[in-house]
Amino acid sequence: MSMIKINELNKEKKVMIIKLLIVFLYPFFLCLIYCVVRGINIFNLYLPNSHNNDCLFYYKLVEGILSEGIPKGYYGFNESRALVGSFAAWSPALLLPWTLWGILFGWGYSSIFISNVVYFSIALAIFVYLSKMEWKNIFLLFIVLSLYPSLPIHLLSALPETIVSAIMIIFFGLAIKIKLDEYKVRYIVMMLICSIYLTICRPYMAILMFLPCYFLIREKVKWAYFYSVISVSSGLGFYYLCNHFLTCEYLSPLFDLSIVEGLLKGNISEAFWLGVSYAKEMFVGVSQYVEDAFLYGLTAGTQYVVAFMVLIFLTVFCFIKKTREQKSADVIFVTNLVCVFVAIFLLLRKANEGGRHIWAFSVVGCILCLSHKWGKRVIASGILIAGVLGFFLLKGSMVPTDYDVPVMDIELKSNIEYWQTTFSDKEIVVSDEIGYNNTCIWVLTNGGEITNHKELFALPKGMGISCCTEDYVISNIATLKSKYIATTLGGSIDFMCNQCGFEKIGSTEDVIIYQIY
Repeated sequence: MSMIKINELNKEKKVMIIKLLIVFLYPFFLCLIYCVVRGINIFNLYLPNSHNNDCLFYYKLVEGILSEGIPKGYYGFNESRALVGSFAAWSPALLLPWTLWGILFGWGYSSIFISNVVYFSIALAIFVYLSKMEWKNIFLLFIVLSLYPSLPIHLLSALPETIVSAIMIIFFGLAIKIKLDEYKVRYIVMMLICSIYLTICRPYMAILMFLPCYFLIREKVKWAYFYSVISVSSGLGFYYLCNHFLTCEYLSPLFDLSIVEGLLKGNISEAFWLGVSYAKEMFVGVSQYVEDAFLYGLTAGTQYVVAFMVLIFLTVFCFIKKTREQKSADVIFVTNLVCVFVAIFLLLRKANEGGRHIWAFSVVGCILCLSHKWGKRVIASGILIAGVLGFFLLKGSMVPTDYDVPVMDIELKSNIEYWQTTFSDKEIVVSDEIGYNNTCIWVLTNGGEITNHKELFALPKGMGISCCTEDYVISNIATLKSKYIATTLGGSIDFMCNQCGFEKIGSTEDVIIYQIY
């Protein structure tokens, strides 16, 4: 190899290193700028002040795994189907990246924020490396993502969609790399690993497995069909095992399976019209969220708008020959997103919950749109997405309407310290036995109002949390299985606990905790 070629290669490597460094640092910079604009001290973030109560479960589950090997108390709803190692309604695979972070760097209230940003930064850098994105594409992507406040809000929250989006970004980066590089089998294997993991986290992601299987067959890998069947079976099998043995029933069914049951029974016409009815109902719900997005800036509808836009652009890109190296990635992304939309409209029937799942696709879709070969279509798609996001910004999308970045609250911090001291003074710790004796009931509501969940971050490491409805507790007050119960001070459940003679552990302005037995 001539000296000129060696110098050119060295120059390319240096340029790539600089590019990857800038891409890696961008999410950190974006989060910092967002906090500065909002007037938030980034060092003042405080996880217990999360408005989304799912964050409590995620954090305490990981804490229990790290401190005890497995949570010693049960996580569930209305004390339902509690099993050893129950992870409530979520797949333990969602917690795996956070658990790994906790093993390597420790686990505290700021760990989720840091790990989310780091994981997303790594994924973005890997995508740029695999897809060989040009500088102009990267800068256009930065502009678009910077106009999407939902990104830093998710990065600075304890929501697993950040992890899901990061793995999806790597998956599609590998798909593009396979088209560009002759060393393909190892990338296909990595795609299979990513798709199996995503399937365990979110069952609808099973569609992603078809792409690496297609590559295996197309490349005429020996035993390609066998490996494909094993891979798909593994993904769906692991999901089934996790769902069956490590999760428990939610307060209400997460999905309405009436349509599926009707089809299985052969009632095709009935199932069809039921589907039409559900779709109309959900269309009205999503339309309302979209309308709110154009009125107020950032709602679940904002995610739907962005996702619909990238769906349209990538569908168009699928038919453009100049972008053949990305065609396979685009096709599988579009197919998966369409299926997710259908599932939300026909099975989930919860527009707000659908918005959370759609968020990951909206972010990954923007990245895919702007990673195509530079040209008029890429510029047009970037300008249109940026324009819509800019409009949402003017309407107020900088401040979310549902949940916000958690910041320090002095009173909450004081209450959590009070509970930690109280538990220590009363020698309340988890025992070696796994079961209800290490479980605290969180009474979900009090007279229709959501009970404060934030102070439960102070529960001893490894203790489980059973989210129970007010009606359930009232009906089963004499036979509750959990050892502790947390409810609203002065509420109806507080009165009943007093009447039953439960031992008071302590109380703050909002929360009172009793020992049941």
